[in-house]
Amino acid sequence: MLGEKDNAEKLASYAEAAIGRLDAVIAGIPANERPRVYYGRGPNGLETGLASSINMEVLAAVGATNVAETAGSGGLANVSLEDWNPDVILTLDNTFQRAFWRIRRGPGLLPSGTTKSIVRRQTRSDGSTRRPESTG
Repeated sequence: MLGEKDNAEKLASYAEAAIGRLDAVIAGIPANERPRVYYGRGPNGLETGLASSINMEVLAAVGATNVAETAGSGGLANVSLEDWNPDVILTLDNTFQRAFWRIRRGPGLLPSGTTKSIVRRQTRSDGSTRRPESTG
């Protein structure tokens, strides 16, 4: 249709090989050693994707466990982090990232010594992204 059949086949082969390599690496990591991840959306971070949510498919693809899977399936839900013990928290929201660490130092959000890091994807004013910022 676009006259790019040869290039499309090369790209498809590359993608299939890359996914195959990723699957092989993941297969070598026992399920109980894979990271448990929470994806916090919005300024308070208490909206997340449930099991089978299109937003969370990437977690399964990289061998991580979505801690919100136990809250149901499909779509988004407002949740409480107190029910889970994630190894990593992902967010796109700088407000949530800052608030999390401020609250985390005091009483409350998660048991002490649980979450190891929080990662926020940074978007530039032109819409491009740069390396994620990790704190923890």
